[in-house]
Amino acid sequence: AQIHVGRITTAGFAIGVVAAVALLITQVDAKYVLGSGEGYIAQIPSLAGVGTIAIIMVGKGLAYLFSLGGGLRGGPIFPAMFLGGLMAALLVEIGLAGDEPILIAAGVMASLAVGLALSWTALVITAVVIGLLMGSWLLIPATLIGLVIGRLVGMALDRVPGVGPVPDLA
Repeated sequence: AQIHVGRITTAGFAIGVVAAVALLITQVDAKYVLGSGEGYIAQIPSLAGVGTIAIIMVGKGLAYLFSLGGGLRGGPIFPAMFLGGLMAALLVEIGLAGDEPILIAAGVMASLAVGLALSWTALVITAVVIGLLMGSWLLIPATLIGLVIGRLVGMALDRVPGVGPVPDLA
């Protein structure tokens, strides 16, 4: 594999700008945008406000996009999990959903199932991460529900011209 220094440098600069803007707007630690996300899933409930969660979600999504497109080291799994958890927290904040830890667990799983075409492999990863980081193995049923919903959405997207199918990483 050939390394493109200019592309990597540009991607790194763009990620830094996105993280700086998110930090300036939200006053929340830039680690949520810069880190891979697995260590911060348990901290999602501490993020308060629709605006803060939305800005972190957009910033993390852009950083994720720039990382993958720029050839930076890292993988697709943990950032997708974090983004799924942020989406669930956003739904709770705007009043469309109720129990935040359960929804975060389901959101983490659904994001993996639909975005990365992961299924049972994702269940194991998510169960371990949710169980260890959020401190409750009782959240695993929510991850199963998220898995089913995510797979159904993924299958529906596969039928949309120009969108799918996503390669199976499992």
